[in-house]
Amino acid sequence: MISLDYAGEPLYPAFGRYEGGRAALQMLDGMDLPYATITVNLPEDLAEGEHFVKGWSENEPIVKALLDAGWLRDTGRRVQTGYVEAMVCEFAGPLEQAYEQEVG
Repeated sequence: MISLDYAGEPLYPAFGRYEGGRAALQMLDGMDLPYATITVNLPEDLAEGEHFVKGWSENEPIVKALLDAGWLRDTGRRVQTGYVEAMVCEFAGPLEQAYEQEVG
């Protein structure tokens, strides 16, 4: 299992599916407890391999760490949701490989 060192703590990806079939990603701590929910489910269209990412508020530093580690690739697209914008990202590097192995 892959882990991301974040603030001195290893975090592990956990994949699921939202209603409608889109990928859901949470990062879990060392006790398998949810640390952060990375993705959000929005009704707008996405291309194959793209995901809506919550990059605002308390998620901002962890999403930056995922981007810096090469686990997420920012497409540069944004989608308005309420008062904030969701990022459109692709899973990359070890996260993409783990997703393909786990969810396919």
